[in-house]
Amino acid sequence: MLRLDGIDPDPRKLALARTSCAGEFELHEGSAGDLPDGTYDCITILDVLYLMPDGQKAAVLSGCFRALRPGGSLVVKELDTRPWWKFVPSALEESLAVLLVNLTHGERLHFQSGGALPDAVTGEGFRDVETLRVDQGYVHPHVVVSGRRPK
Repeated sequence: MLRLDGIDPDPRKLALARTSCAGEFELHEGSAGDLPDGTYDCITILDVLYLMPDGQKAAVLSGCFRALRPGGSLVVKELDTRPWWKFVPSALEESLAVLLVNLTHGERLHFQSGGALPDAVTGEGFRDVETLRVDQGYVHPHVVVSGRRPK
């Protein structure tokens, strides 16, 4: 049986998500550290880590590791800092959304290169870490990093 849970520290984002017609799901206010241990088969983090300094990113990845069942998967999508000609306008767009318009929680932006993210995921104990660029034909330099919690 498929069960979908969402977690976010921003009550405004949760209220917006509750208006979705995407099916049945549960939403919780909080962070990855609040997730119950060994509960999930897959956790996705989409365009979130760039809002966190390195120590907070590590805590989120660690929380995800604990919350996954053995053999569970983590999938992270973030902006890459390369190529620069895609990154610069994307970073400007995110800066406006976060710092000026306040659409997203965050006080500073902490972008990482697509090469640093797999190291961070591996550093938290994930194995079979893979990186996939998903920006072909798009203006934003998105990269997906996935890994598995060992069985």
